[in-house]
Amino acid sequence: MTPRPTSITVIGWILIVLGAILELDMFMLTALRNNPIMQPVVAHNLLPMSAQFVFGFLGATITMICGVALLKRQNWARFLYVGWSLAGAAFGIVTTTYSFFLLIPALVLLLIIVYYLFRPIATLYFTGNVANNNL
Repeated sequence: MTPRPTSITVIGWILIVLGAILELDMFMLTALRNNPIMQPVVAHNLLPMSAQFVFGFLGATITMICGVALLKRQNWARFLYVGWSLAGAAFGIVTTTYSFFLLIPALVLLLIIVYYLFRPIATLYFTGNVANNNL
């Protein structure tokens, strides 16, 4: 059995913590939804507030699930995280009126994570394909 690369451990825990923070953020935003200060911010989004909350909670939950699954050697978690992150970025570009430049740090982080998730050592860890490695 291939030992878990340190990069996978770090990424898994980052996703778990990030997902938990995002869940707390969504709970706070839900609690403040009737606050007059929040109304102009929400009004700039093309989706209704309820849809924004659904997608926010769903994204935070998927992020945490992917982090746990990475630590449990689940290959599908790599693909789900990358797919959901790209879909979320595209969704953000289409539905918000904020600057595209706000997405740049998130996309840079995603590229770094993708690099480490799909390195040969990570692929070997997730697939367990040690026999082909010895050929």
